[in-house]
Amino acid sequence: FVCWHVSVGVLMPALFVFIEKLPLTSNGKIDRDALSKIDLGDFSREKHVAPSNRVEILLCRIWEELLNTENIGVNENFFSLGGHSLSAIKVVNKLKEVLEEVVYVVALFDNPTVYELSNYLKESYLSRLHELKLVSDDEALAGNNKIDRKTIGANHIEQVRGLISLSTPGSIRKSCSISEKLKPSVFILSPPRSGSTLLRVMLAGHSQLIAPPELELLSFDLLSERRTHFSGKNEFWLEGVYRLIMEVKKCSYSQAIEKMNQLESQNMSVKELYSVIQGWIGELILVDKTPSYSLDQSSLIKAERDFHNAKYIHLVRHPYGMVSSFEEAKLEQIFLSQASDFSSSELAELIWIICHQNIIEFFESVPAERKHTVLFEELLECPEKVAKDICSFVGISFEDSLLKPYERMEQKMTDGVQSSSQMLGDAKLLTFNHINKNVAYDWRKKITKDFLGEEAWRLAEHFGYSRIDYDKKAVVPVQAIVRSELNVPNLLSSSQQRLWFIDKMGDGSPEYNMPVALRAQGKFELSAAELAISRTIARHEVLRTVYLEKDDGPVQRIKESFDFQLTYHDLRDIEKEAQESRVLELAVEDSETSFNLHTDLMLRAAYLQLSDDDGVLLFNMHHIATDGWSTSILIDEFIQQYQAALKGEQDPLPPLNIQYADYAHWQREWLQGEVLESQLGYWSKQLDDIPAVHSLPLDYPRPEIKLHKGGVVQHQLSLDLSDKLKRLALDKNVTLFMLLHGGLGLVLSRHSNSHDIVIGTPVANRMQAELEELIGFFVNTLVLRVDTNHERFDDYLQSVRQVNLAAQANQDVPFEHLVESRQVARNPQHTPLFQILFSMNTNESRELELPGLKFSPMASGDIQVKFDLDIAAQDTANGIVFIWNYDSSLFKHEKIEQLNDHLERLLTGIVNSPGALINDLPMLSDNEITHLVHELNDTQVDYP
Repeated sequence: FVCWHVSVGVLMPALFVFIEKLPLTSNGKIDRDALSKIDLGDFSREKHVAPSNRVEILLCRIWEELLNTENIGVNENFFSLGGHSLSAIKVVNKLKEVLEEVVYVVALFDNPTVYELSNYLKESYLSRLHELKLVSDDEALAGNNKIDRKTIGANHIEQVRGLISLSTPGSIRKSCSISEKLKPSVFILSPPRSGSTLLRVMLAGHSQLIAPPELELLSFDLLSERRTHFSGKNEFWLEGVYRLIMEVKKCSYSQAIEKMNQLESQNMSVKELYSVIQGWIGELILVDKTPSYSLDQSSLIKAERDFHNAKYIHLVRHPYGMVSSFEEAKLEQIFLSQASDFSSSELAELIWIICHQNIIEFFESVPAERKHTVLFEELLECPEKVAKDICSFVGISFEDSLLKPYERMEQKMTDGVQSSSQMLGDAKLLTFNHINKNVAYDWRKKITKDFLGEEAWRLAEHFGYSRIDYDKKAVVPVQAIVRSELNVPNLLSSSQQRLWFIDKMGDGSPEYNMPVALRAQGKFELSAAELAISRTIARHEVLRTVYLEKDDGPVQRIKESFDFQLTYHDLRDIEKEAQESRVLELAVEDSETSFNLHTDLMLRAAYLQLSDDDGVLLFNMHHIATDGWSTSILIDEFIQQYQAALKGEQDPLPPLNIQYADYAHWQREWLQGEVLESQLGYWSKQLDDIPAVHSLPLDYPRPEIKLHKGGVVQHQLSLDLSDKLKRLALDKNVTLFMLLHGGLGLVLSRHSNSHDIVIGTPVANRMQAELEELIGFFVNTLVLRVDTNHERFDDYLQSVRQVNLAAQANQDVPFEHLVESRQVARNPQHTPLFQILFSMNTNESRELELPGLKFSPMASGDIQVKFDLDIAAQDTANGIVFIWNYDSSLFKHEKIEQLNDHLERLLTGIVNSPGALINDLPMLSDNEITHLVHELNDTQVDYP
């Protein structure tokens, strides 16, 4: 016998009463009059059982406070005591405050008594409860040892697929009044916890897009089906559409509910609702980001059936990243909760597999121009490149607002529909204030052993992820970097020690200076700039660190006090043509002036004043204290500090939690033992019998000592060829860098007549979130050694991919350590292990606008080269640009132009015939073919 309690649109039992038998009338039917006379007094409250442990006591206190009731027993039902949807949310919010973890309101609906909810919390939040001393050590140990994780196989996948099909509404039960297809929309397809919320909020910043939270529409045919399916504890899934209505109709939550109720009362189909929404938003393009669509193949088919030329963005995240995030968010509480035989981790792996299987199968019937793949890791590392690619794919122009997801968030529907609810999607997004690229690798700190099944790894490798680090062995988790104690010796990092040694051998060479020049157009205040730079030096200890030699090696000492002055050159009285010459002269002079590592600040700056509203700002740092990433930090922080100084405000930036010296100490502590031996083992095999120097023919004899003087050749590929290369990279499941690396390797192989091609490439090496805001020398260099001896380009490209993935998986070993471990003899003629560098930059130089002042990057002067060839590819809006910096003491300018021309011809041949034999790929121009084949072979001689 059930008494019903109605509250806020939720219908649910308030009390269960068990009776031996139902009263019947004389003709055998239920006697309703007799039922109504049953006295419920004895059943109004369960027999009182007092709380017996700390978790139950905590829950009873929360319930008593919110329900204004005393002496609650552990067997009493929250809703029987007068609880309802809103008070349930308050209970959950209290638990969130205590646990500092995600808790969903469905937990209370599924576990409505203190006893049940207590047991649920112990199962789902045991570690946190133990930290808070709410459970004993014995309870925590017993709980952690309770479950062995299953290895997910095909039978488990089919089991969950069966559950999905049972929970998904069936075929259409009402003919739709709209026969024609709907206007194009964009669908983000991914498993949950794959970064779709960040991508949605980024796209919501575009003036031509509207990107609401999860709409949860395609799984249904009728709105009434959707309403029934998302009732009770699952009612929150309705909020995405409510939030969209609130945004486009500029109305309140209650008005949005009323509007939706009106549409539902018309027995409206989901397709008709989409049509209504498209009418509301006008010319804007709807972006529908709903992870549950990918769980059900029929939902994807409906998108293709109902929308004209719909476009699909397939968002992929490393399986361990998704699984770790799924567990952290406790998503098992709301995703396929009926699959109770599986742990959170197991369920996450199953969902990841099924979603990607469905998307891959669905994409087989979708034309290439309407599908686009985005890697979550690439989205965080190269947001500008990914955003530009998406804009090109959707057919809209790029806007800078895409890169500022944390600005104007209230306009991007990141709030809950009411004060007591939170945004659908990843609420953790609201805790950030910038795109944090280290989030992509947080899982490495938590996952210490490989547990993925074979199908998950097969798919992961299909997307370009490598299992090398995790194959049949435990992974040593990365330790957090913390502030070092004051009495800890300040040793240099491995990278710093190499540069210190080079500086000592070269008696203060400017080889590792890193100059930057900015054109400053507008009113430039010298005093504000000087204060801004002083604050930056004070903020980053590495900029005021000197390096001293002790008996057992170099140490770093941080200057507590320093005196910084901005060097000023007034060139206003010089003729304009002479000004340009003088600017270049001063820039070169500054770039060639050495730093004294024993005494100098590691940052200096000068301002060259050309007129009252025009000048050049020169920065110069020594590489021992900086890298390319750090240069961006320096400029961004200088701009913020300059603005604050102009207004007479204090330093606007929060203090840093750690400094570079802490990283150096951490690196020495962490990179040893098992971690070091494991990665060195890979490099030992990879670099065995590596050639001492490349065999590329030189135009001039190699000097006895490297001169570092260089030249540059720059060339831009056509936009058409660039786009074809990007599409080919996606089709072949490689990055654009890997594809270009493969092409460059073939060109160098043909010119050097060698299959053993060794190229270096830089990596940011900031794998921990703590390092993202630091100025310092973090960049590492990987040695990419490929064998070009393959018959087909496809096979060769896959080998290039594996070389890149393996190198990245073992990137923690500093390049300097590799040189030392292999006992490479130092040679002043060339760099060790490799002499050709290839890198890729996805961020174009940008102008920086301030009120009344604009900074724009400019060439800083002389070209210094550290390698024989330093080739950089830049992915710009107008096409891929190759910049060849070359050692002019080794190569002629014409030789580098020829190499560039051959690379472009070979890349063109690759996109035209990606499955071709390697020997059939073209490289030579018609004139070169004529010369080689005909002119050089014209050996006919007329004899008498």
